[in-house]
Amino acid sequence: LAGDGALRGSLEALAADLGIADRVEFLGHLSDREELLRLLDSSHLFVMTSATEGMPRAMIEAMSRGLPALGSDVGGIAELLPADQRFPAGDFARLGQMIRELQDRPDLLSQYSERSARSSEDYVSDVLSEKRRRLLGLLRQAAEERR
Repeated sequence: LAGDGALRGSLEALAADLGIADRVEFLGHLSDREELLRLLDSSHLFVMTSATEGMPRAMIEAMSRGLPALGSDVGGIAELLPADQRFPAGDFARLGQMIRELQDRPDLLSQYSERSARSSEDYVSDVLSEKRRRLLGLLRQAAEERR
């Protein structure tokens, strides 16, 4: 698990209680970009389990590497992922089912990977900059018309 937060201690305790602490690595916050890219490139799946989320930059970064993604059905995640790659926030039984399905269906994992790469292209800086320019132009025009 990459990242830090208020629940890290609880998650480490849960891993110990479940007897899987020796199979779960808590990496904490990754500030080295090269280390982060190595982690993403060596991973098979990116999962974001947020209860609330704006536009999830970490997910976009993972998707830009072609990493298949699953995420809770909240905020910006719902904008990035189609319904079949989302689960209700907090429904970890459903998340488990989805992960098991991906284990049994490598073709689906490949399909999600291709979707990730395509979807992430809409969020590169140049594309977003053009969208912002168009939006600001429309706002400026509307303000001028109101005067």
